[in-house]
Amino acid sequence: MLSDVRQITLQTMNFFSRATGGRMIVTASAPMDVSAPVIAAITNSIDPEAEIPTGSVVIITGSGLAVKETAAREFVSQWNGTSVTVDGRTAMVRQVSPERLEVRLPAEVAGDEVAFEVTTRRGPSEVFKQRISPAGTMANGTSFKRQ
Repeated sequence: MLSDVRQITLQTMNFFSRATGGRMIVTASAPMDVSAPVIAAITNSIDPEAEIPTGSVVIITGSGLAVKETAAREFVSQWNGTSVTVDGRTAMVRQVSPERLEVRLPAEVAGDEVAFEVTTRRGPSEVFKQRISPAGTMANGTSFKRQ
């Protein structure tokens, strides 16, 4: 098992070739620069300019957020090797792609600097801080209904 997926080295392999009737040794080494996921922005899924209320669906954009684009039928705790935590709590993921995630926030998370972290098979992202409005009111005092 690999201890660090960012550095993969193909070890020496010995194999017998029937075509030549001899033995051939192949050695290859290729460091792979596989970056951890990077969060660039988190926005409200309905209106990217609007505040983000607790328990709502958000869009996380960035790079390396997933291996490929796939979608689950419903929100799940991890999908295709990608998961998201919000202040240490599991967020539910429905759609993943290398540049975009669709995520439902935990209902009990709110604050001015809520910590988001995306984890893939490549490891965890750096923590990204985002304001999440508490249930019932936004920063400007406007009330809202959860999605």
